Amino acid sequence: APQPPEPWDGTRDATAEGNVCAQIDPVFAKSYVGDENCLFLNVYTPSTDGAFLPVMIWIHGGGFKWGSGNTNLYGPDFLVD
Repeated sequence: APQPPEPWDGTRDATAEGNVCAQIDPVFAKSYVGDENCLFLNVYTPSTDGAFLPVMIWIHGGGFKWGSGNTNLYGPDFLVD
């Protein structure tokens, strides 16, 4: 069963990409890549001035076979520029 996350003090360092969910390796179809510990949320803002801003939610495609929300494919640059 999932365990509650460890608490932290202060600002959490969330600058590293989350894990890619387990999926069939696109090169070697008889193996898999990824991890079960893969539920995360990317939050991007153009600044931290406290202004109320519109919110967009986007879920990547892939048909539960490939892909992730990591920024190497889907970065925020074109949205928050």
